[in-house]
Amino acid sequence: MPDQITNPTFLLPFVQDPKARVITALYALPNGTSEMVTHPGVQDPEVRDPAHFADQRSRDFVVFSDPDLKNSLDDAGIDLISFRDL
Repeated sequence: MPDQITNPTFLLPFVQDPKARVITALYALPNGTSEMVTHPGVQDPEVRDPAHFADQRSRDFVVFSDPDLKNSLDDAGIDLISFRDL
């Protein structure tokens, strides 16, 4: 199990720069294993998702597919793992 669970995208609709918020959250993570909760997705007519979830999934997709995020992970010394690794 992770030592900490965080959801930096929960407040993304209310911040001006969502990518900066996530990158700031990455640098603030304590040592140990952290789980970052996200729900990235692309709006698709076949997927019936309530509008508020569809917007959040689209924001998460844009933020978490940005190359700056990968660079920040590397710079912060963060290694991505899967649940299988736990």
